[in-house]
Amino acid sequence: MQKDMHYHGVYVLARAAGIERESAQIIATASQFVDDAVTEEPPCAFTDGSKIFSVVTAHHALSIENINKDDQRMVWVPFHFLPGAEGESFTEKLICKKNSKTAKQMVTHTLSKAKINYARELVGITAHVLADTFSHYGFSGVSSRWNRVINDRINVSVTDEETKNYIEGKAKNFFEKYKSGIYENIRTAISFGIEQLSGALGHGAVATYPDRPYLKWNFIYERTGKVSRRDNQETFLEACRKLFSFFKNFATERPEYRDKKINLEFEDIKGALTDILAFEGKLDDRCRRWNKAVRDNSIYVSSEQGIPQYSGQKWIQKKVRLNGKKHADLNDIAIYRYFKAADHFRFFILRDLLSNYNMYVI
Repeated sequence: MQKDMHYHGVYVLARAAGIERESAQIIATASQFVDDAVTEEPPCAFTDGSKIFSVVTAHHALSIENINKDDQRMVWVPFHFLPGAEGESFTEKLICKKNSKTAKQMVTHTLSKAKINYARELVGITAHVLADTFSHYGFSGVSSRWNRVINDRINVSVTDEETKNYIEGKAKNFFEKYKSGIYENIRTAISFGIEQLSGALGHGAVATYPDRPYLKWNFIYERTGKVSRRDNQETFLEACRKLFSFFKNFATERPEYRDKKINLEFEDIKGALTDILAFEGKLDDRCRRWNKAVRDNSIYVSSEQGIPQYSGQKWIQKKVRLNGKKHADLNDIAIYRYFKAADHFRFFILRDLLSNYNMYVI
């Protein structure tokens, strides 16, 4: 999924589930920041010797780190392609499944940690990964033949011809950049075998089609010949239902984060969500749809003039400004709480949760 869902959609669903404005913004920012924490920058150092180390939770599509098999396990597997733990072989078990048993256990674990001081950031990270199980299902976060599709057999169905031309053009550019970028990276990583080049990472073989909420499309897996038919609008609505329930449960666990003026059930907002997800448009236009729904009170009633601005860049700037300063209480710093949450989350997924299925990713 993209920013329209990971930030705007998560914010709106958190508010509709009864979470107050500031907490909803923290949750939504943490959700989107999973895609934006792409750089392992030098640690932020304080005069007393304290330090903040970054936690990388994503890479750019053409980053050389993507061809590092160990790095894939540390980044893409836990934060973007939660393994479904189904199948015979280890690589098959790595394939992401929507609302899988592992996803349910992930949510349960996060709710059990609702009292910790970085709970909202942990909820945001969990929301990102939960949402991605509904768009990334059928693919895994490692280079694998299971991810390969027959490239000239991808079909998309869009009502608006201009939108269809736009997304097909974007896909063409993605494939061209991806191919040239991977080959360029190969030249700088001699030990990386040609066998790995033949396997796709994540859903790179189908570009950004899984991330567009309005899209109906289908493709064929190269390895099995199986046809996968996708209705993203229907699947994204399923994701919204699960996220809404998750946020409602969190608000119950942390009543101080509740907005008592909002008391809705999912059926109350389902129609408005369906309309937003059905909109065929570019990312910025989809984000504006969510924003308009808040201004118009079409999902929940409030005095908000729209969705607050994404705080990810402010988090980064705060970390930069702290460098070289006197030690502060870092638990009051959102980006530090995010790094704590990301560390906690990755350890739980890779060391605890998956090992219960005899999956030893790291």
